[in-house]
Amino acid sequence: MYLLSAAAETEDFVPKRAESGIQGWIDCYENLELAGTVFAGGVQGPGKMAGHPALEQARAMGAAIR
Repeated sequence: MYLLSAAAETEDFVPKRAESGIQGWIDCYENLELAGTVFAGGVQGPGKMAGHPALEQARAMGAAIR
């Protein structure tokens, strides 16, 4: 599983809280693991993610899946 998260905040702890929450769900499944994460900080409303560098990082991560 891959996680793309976005938030208005940019602090390091913000994506860690999202990862921790999703990890609890992942732990319920024997053959599931968190394979990668991408965080887009500073996204403060609809349409504000356009052009964010995290989108290219997510695209590259997805392209590397085999």
